[in-house]
Amino acid sequence: MLMKIALFAGLATILEDILAHAQGPASTDNYLNKCMLLLPEYSKKTPSPEPGLECSTFVGNSCCKKGVTLPFMTEHNWQNITDFPHCPQKATLEPQCHMQFFEELCFFLCSPDIGPWIVLASPDLKVITHRFKNIPICASVCEQWYNACQDEYTCTDNWYIGFNTSSGINRCHDVSQCFKYPEHFTNSQSFCENIWDNSFKVVPDDEPCMHFSYDATSGNNPNRAVAEARARVLSTSSSIYLDNSQILIVAFAILVSQLMNV
Repeated sequence: MLMKIALFAGLATILEDILAHAQGPASTDNYLNKCMLLLPEYSKKTPSPEPGLECSTFVGNSCCKKGVTLPFMTEHNWQNITDFPHCPQKATLEPQCHMQFFEELCFFLCSPDIGPWIVLASPDLKVITHRFKNIPICASVCEQWYNACQDEYTCTDNWYIGFNTSSGINRCHDVSQCFKYPEHFTNSQSFCENIWDNSFKVVPDDEPCMHFSYDATSGNNPNRAVAEARARVLSTSSSIYLDNSQILIVAFAILVSQLMNV
């Protein structure tokens, strides 16, 4: 049932995106204040305050609802979809690595500033409809994440496509390939860019780049300016023009593709 809800909700969102771009140039508003469709019960269409959210950075403006990260904080597992300590050598993450993944997970699920990088997820990812791609993250953020996880184990260098997910949760195809992260990721850039299939692009700190967390109570959101700059670039690029028949054809093709993978 959850999969079907996600499927049709995702189709509606996709159609809305197509229609928004079909009749003329997109404005920056088409890319800002936009959320990914992930788990229907925890996703929002547009960001809004979320009191009690476990991701403190995004309490004041969030794309997710309270409880979205559970039970990651206690079980190191996200929604029985992603098991982070998936190799037999360790049952839990080291505290410092756990915290880095928590901040990255909060950013992925809740950030209100990822709109310009949202794309459609692969049909193989049946639970989610959207993902983001090539979001610029600061090199120092990447380095801190990588350094915190040196003693963790994995069996693949791509967590989007490198697992057996037939049971609904990520499992290693071959546990004999379980090695510490540095053996799969030779440096921090390799780790940050490859682990989630190019969701992130590492850039120098003196270039526009994102932070996973920041002190939101100060009223300073360093990620907003990065998103606004990217939205301006996208709004001046070529737009998609479709007539009604083309829109229906695209919608039908998407629906058939999704149904074949349910």
